[in-house]
Amino acid sequence: MNNFLSIYNLDHNLIQSFIKSAAETKNSKSDDDLNFANGKILASIFEKPSTRTRLSFDVAMRKLGGQCIIIDQNELHLGNNKESITDTAKTLSQYVDIVMYRSQSHESLQKLASFSKVPIINGLSDFSHPCQAMADLLTIYEKKSGFEGIKVNWIGPITNVARSWIEIANLNLGIKLKIFSNDYSISEYHKKCEIYKIKPDLDNMEVHNNLKKLDSADVVITDTWESMGETVNEKIIKNFSSYTVNQEMMRIFGDECIFMHCLPANRGQEVTPEVIDGPQSVIWDEAQNRLHIQKEIIKWCL
Repeated sequence: MNNFLSIYNLDHNLIQSFIKSAAETKNSKSDDDLNFANGKILASIFEKPSTRTRLSFDVAMRKLGGQCIIIDQNELHLGNNKESITDTAKTLSQYVDIVMYRSQSHESLQKLASFSKVPIINGLSDFSHPCQAMADLLTIYEKKSGFEGIKVNWIGPITNVARSWIEIANLNLGIKLKIFSNDYSISEYHKKCEIYKIKPDLDNMEVHNNLKKLDSADVVITDTWESMGETVNEKIIKNFSSYTVNQEMMRIFGDECIFMHCLPANRGQEVTPEVIDGPQSVIWDEAQNRLHIQKEIIKWCL
């Protein structure tokens, strides 16, 4: 049984296979996948709000011939003072063929997977967002014709998406990752690695707390500074004020650099409107690719 919990659980060849297959099926007019999941049911559980994850998994499962049940947390006996994750996992295993879980806690995700008899997909946790990172990879593959020698700059807090990008950097795909963040965020990243017993892997990339070291790049990625469902820390927001991706930064990165963001975005905070809505932005290709990579993830899990 294949769980899709983290890019740490995958290898170089499998990632390449995911991306190439997604690109091929995206551009194919074939209906070969139409009955792949015929008779199968995906349960999508949401502890956080969602647009792209909710829609892409629902549509992906339907396009594979299966069905999708969407469940918000308040509709389940799941959580504090309710039913245990263990019992929930065992119950879900009786009814559905696969589960996508968008969880507040990575620990809850891991626990659900450990007691489930059907595959579990990480639709987002507080630690990582592998589905988004895979869609990012597919977008880069399409826009840059591969990965070898591609320079990726991450700007801003080390979020769950950034952590999945750190996992990607260790797969030897040919991608060179540089993270530009502040000391607080780098320290928080190390703490989360300790909590979830994950190797930080900061040796395999460059991490800078000085924006003066920005240089040319093929891809620049950022993320919202305000995590969904979490209290906004105005001090943290203020400390990142110089990390807004703007036209001046894009000139440093170069005319061929593409801008990426997982969305939703706060225009004027982590990125200016001129950049995110400008000619170098590929955010809508990136959003569309959530659907195509989700299909490959479901197929692999089943």
